[in-house]
Amino acid sequence: MPRYDSASMFGAVLGTEDHGRWFLAPADATATASRSYLGESFILRTVWTTRTGVVEVTEFMPHGDGRSDVVRTVRGLAGSVDMVQDLRLRFGYRATVPWVRQLRHEKSPGLIAVAGPDAVVVRGPALHAADHRHEARSTVSQHESVSLQLTCLAPPAAAGAGRFELPR
Repeated sequence: MPRYDSASMFGAVLGTEDHGRWFLAPADATATASRSYLGESFILRTVWTTRTGVVEVTEFMPHGDGRSDVVRTVRGLAGSVDMVQDLRLRFGYRATVPWVRQLRHEKSPGLIAVAGPDAVVVRGPALHAADHRHEARSTVSQHESVSLQLTCLAPPAAAGAGRFELPR
């Protein structure tokens, strides 16, 4: 992100967890999952079944608004499920671990991660630092939902240095 040809920030698909990932799954290691796309859309739907309940996770990247976002929603279908989130941001094909700051005085919990021109904001359940990563745990019960969002921030526009003239 923000473009399809941008350097990866979540390289665990091809490497290890420390190459970056945004893991979201039940804490129950015996949970099972089924995946499909919703209708003719690009919205991925995963239904997790655990010993204590069932949740649905939908994931998509909205387009047409000039932003780069990943939106994930966990919705309780039955019982309750303890969910775990493991966020390891690594910009530039894992070359850079960003500087991360909690957004504590906002309406919803979040964090901002910056490294050079790369920056993202992550919102959702409060994330806590743990050994160069961030983690969160939350319980989702039937009829409840939890939203998570990652937004790439555009680098600031260059100052118009060519427009400035010294007085004579």
